[in-house]
Amino acid sequence: MILMLLADKIPKGTKSFKEYIITNPNVNSLYLVPTSSDEVLQIINSLKSKRITAHDGISTRLLKQIQFAISTPLTVILNKSLENGEVPATLKLAKVVPIYKAKDNYIFNKYRLVSLLPCI
Repeated sequence: MILMLLADKIPKGTKSFKEYIITNPNVNSLYLVPTSSDEVLQIINSLKSKRITAHDGISTRLLKQIQFAISTPLTVILNKSLENGEVPATLKLAKVVPIYKAKDNYIFNKYRLVSLLPCI
């Protein structure tokens, strides 16, 4: 009953909900600034050095070792990906690994699944 009294106090809108819907959205309304080799190098250096790899076999440790050789081609790939709005299919794949939690390691429920994504 109290809710009905509060609802009655809210003024009725004068516009239809259809007036708020954009019929011709601007597909170019979101703009991302292209990245640079320096930014790619900075991000690579900020990654934790680990030996774990995804399906591509590239670890963050390896990526850091080859960062100067790969930063320019990687920058081109990243900028093309942003420009075209597409992510390469191989970067969408994950390697799923079961991680043992506790106690009986032969019981399936004692594991949790972790998805390893490409570090790139």
